[in-house]
Amino acid sequence: MVYMVDGSSSQHQIRHNMTEKIVEVIKFTLNYLPSPNTSVGVVLYAADAKTESYFNYTRNQTLQALDRLSHLPPGTLIGSSLNYTRDHLFNISRPNVHRVLVVFVNRTSNDAVSVPSNLLRDMNVTIIVVALGDWYDVSQVNSIASNPHSTTTLLTTHAEIVRLRWRVHEMICDGM
Repeated sequence: MVYMVDGSSSQHQIRHNMTEKIVEVIKFTLNYLPSPNTSVGVVLYAADAKTESYFNYTRNQTLQALDRLSHLPPGTLIGSSLNYTRDHLFNISRPNVHRVLVVFVNRTSNDAVSVPSNLLRDMNVTIIVVALGDWYDVSQVNSIASNPHSTTTLLTTHAEIVRLRWRVHEMICDGM
């Protein structure tokens, strides 16, 4: 399983507050994964993508990585970040396991997302999209997410996401 966290806000304090809420949701879902042996990766993305936690990290190392997410240059390239995640994590993941990708989106991507999403789905990756705020494109969110969208997309606000962490957890369990 991989979490992709949008770090694209150009204003540090705003990005920090949004990321802090997303990290809280991720930590919550990690505590309730069906199997303690689930391999977890974390990718921070914006104009670039960076792996913050690899599949071979322990649960504690992943939690520590979440506490110290780095800063990335502003921009939103979800398509190339999906490709990065496929190349650097899913291509080297265990064979014959179901794969889940949870993408936290804060805004509309400046590049195409359909082909990278399809390539991930072709690898048996269930893609869940959690869209936060008002700056994303719903049709782009649906293009990224696996079908059926009713179980793989969550459109919400930054203020509400922490209250909806159980919903994110349920979506992950359904995807596994």
